[in-house]
Amino acid sequence: MWTGKYVRSPLARSLFMNMVSESKEAGQDTQEWYRCSPDLLGEVVRPLFVQSHLDRDTQAFLRRSIEKSGLMFTQLYHSFVSTVLGPLVSRTSINGFLGRGSMFVFSADQFQQLLRVAPEWRG
Repeated sequence: MWTGKYVRSPLARSLFMNMVSESKEAGQDTQEWYRCSPDLLGEVVRPLFVQSHLDRDTQAFLRRSIEKSGLMFTQLYHSFVSTVLGPLVSRTSINGFLGRGSMFVFSADQFQQLLRVAPEWRG
């Protein structure tokens, strides 16, 4: 199958990859992202392992990311700005200016579970 890695235009590549990823996501169980087999961990590490889960905050972040990646005019704008500013500014700075590349590491519930603190705990 053609992977699209030879598409030269960043916009065309983005649209193609978006189309391919949407078809893959339709049949994918997102819970599999968080599955781990603790019995494969070493004896020292196994008691420290905390199984993560796909909670509402994580689902909301994924939904917003998918929605934003599907906005064609936003992607056109980002592509245009990246092309214009590319020779002058680093890609990291351009992405920061455009508000792209946000990360989601833990939801509040996942972080509390990982640190083993009560919900009322404040740092």
